[in-house]
Amino acid sequence: MHINSNKIYIDYLDHTMCFHPYFRNPSVRLRFDLLLFSEDVLCMSVPACVKLESTTDLLMKLTPFWKKGKIRLILDRKHGYNPWNYFNNRNRVLEKGFPEEQLLHHFEYKAYHSPHTKFFYDTYMHEIADYSSTFFVDKVSDTDEEFRKSVISQSTYNNICSMLPINQAIHMGKIFNDLVVISEDRSTLFQRSAVETNLIHTFKANGFEVEIIRKILDNGFAFANGVSSNAAPISQITNRLTGLTLMPILKAADKELYQLICDMSWNALYELSINELWLNFIDHLNRLLLIYRDCKRHHQSLFPPSFLESGLAVTEIVTKLYETAVESLQLELLTNGVPLFDVIRTREYAETLFEIYLQSKHKYWTVIKEINSLLPAIKTYIRSLSRKYKNETIILEQQGYIITLDYDSL
Repeated sequence: MHINSNKIYIDYLDHTMCFHPYFRNPSVRLRFDLLLFSEDVLCMSVPACVKLESTTDLLMKLTPFWKKGKIRLILDRKHGYNPWNYFNNRNRVLEKGFPEEQLLHHFEYKAYHSPHTKFFYDTYMHEIADYSSTFFVDKVSDTDEEFRKSVISQSTYNNICSMLPINQAIHMGKIFNDLVVISEDRSTLFQRSAVETNLIHTFKANGFEVEIIRKILDNGFAFANGVSSNAAPISQITNRLTGLTLMPILKAADKELYQLICDMSWNALYELSINELWLNFIDHLNRLLLIYRDCKRHHQSLFPPSFLESGLAVTEIVTKLYETAVESLQLELLTNGVPLFDVIRTREYAETLFEIYLQSKHKYWTVIKEINSLLPAIKTYIRSLSRKYKNETIILEQQGYIITLDYDSL
């Protein structure tokens, strides 16, 4: 799915589960997303800001990003740009969907009645924003409907049953069918915890099956919140770098720079995010990503011996960046129905051509050399280079964001 928009939905700050190592410290991951997407609009839904108190505390440290409009709130205009109108409406929905003894312990209901929610919206946000229409991102479609459709899609086309023993596969297939039935019933509340409880008590889903369903629901919820606002859910972007993919690349390539970013104050991080030197560095990485995507080939030995003399840091960057590009391309092929055998065979064929291709392309080596000089320059915060490859970033922006629910990783 393509999304042609400069809006990015931050979908991981209200996660209660950790499917990836870099989910475990979302504040660190957020630093790199703020740096990578500083020229885009980062969005969060009104409830996502307060479902976890730790998330609310983190967001209140990002004052310069809020003030400059780098982060905005997603809220349907029917609520009059007033978060409390949404909360009151949502409370009524939850009160109808849960018995009182469950409702009082329901994480969403508790969040809407929490002191941290009142402080965030009534005190902190009023100090940095006037709640005008420009502060909000409108909905372009119904989130509940998008949520249901995404869950149906994942349940229908999921191939995990083919990997299980026959008895488990049969029961897992039944659970998927039950999930589709629940999703298609528009007369019932379609809320993550309600669906999970229904599957456990009514359809007898076991622990393993519940874990799979939780990921489907989390993926679907993130997808729905993003696309219903014409924003790309950041965890499902596959055609460019995100904080999740940049973190291990930078950590392996230049641990000092990685740690400097992790230790920066949030105010200093904002200054770095708009610094021309940093933006130029991102342009260079985007340049490499476009070269790799054009090449569509992979080889484990990317560099001749003479190139290794340029430095291990830049070698690590381009190696891991290329691996990231290849993985996204392979995922696109698999998602579009190309058999796994053909994907592997294409990769093996390309191994005989890729190194020659790289060595013969002057533009590739030019970018490598410039990245090698940018790395130490960034650490000294020198504003000295123009954005030579800004057009490469513009090309990626014009192509829009490719997002996927990543069925094969379930």
